[in-house]
Amino acid sequence: MTILARLERELEAGAGGGAGGAGGAGVARLEPYLQPRAHQAYVAQRIRELARGGCLSAYKWDGGGDDWNDSKPTDAEIIMHLFATYVDSQAPRVAAAAGAGGAGAGAFSARHVSAAPARPPRSPRTLALHRASSRPPHYLLLLGEDTIEVCSGRNNVFHTLLVFLAAAARGAGGGGGGAVAGGLQLGRAGLNLLWVIGQ
Repeated sequence: MTILARLERELEAGAGGGAGGAGGAGVARLEPYLQPRAHQAYVAQRIRELARGGCLSAYKWDGGGDDWNDSKPTDAEIIMHLFATYVDSQAPRVAAAAGAGGAGAGAFSARHVSAAPARPPRSPRTLALHRASSRPPHYLLLLGEDTIEVCSGRNNVFHTLLVFLAAAARGAGGGGGGAVAGGLQLGRAGLNLLWVIGQ
């Protein structure tokens, strides 16, 4: 997870490597990644732990670090939040580079991410990631009027993200091949995330 390593470096640089992790002006721009606000220090520490080692060896899909409890986000929830926040953060940059008004900050999350108990978006053009439950965390892919159960358990969040990318690459959601959230490209012309699925 490249974003984890980058966030870890930026957290260390901004916080001087301190234990608090979420303080200091240098880390202020990372605040969207460190949600929920009540657990910013925990999320910052968990990002550091997940970034270390290989293949997310510290990942606990239905829990978290040593001081995790039910009030804190699970690792699966952190991964989904980091993905959505990363895409949200890139939307203004990509739109500006393309010389278009296009997608704005938060456009991806607003259109493509939802969580129970909120009703998931439904239309023939729906392409969304929906958290059906938080304990244990379970994500679904919403594709048009269909609900796709990718798998359950440890790899649910990863497999759901991969199927989402594959569906976006094939033009699901009405954005054209690889486009989401008002034209934000997931392929080479934009965020270059489709290489993950061989596109």
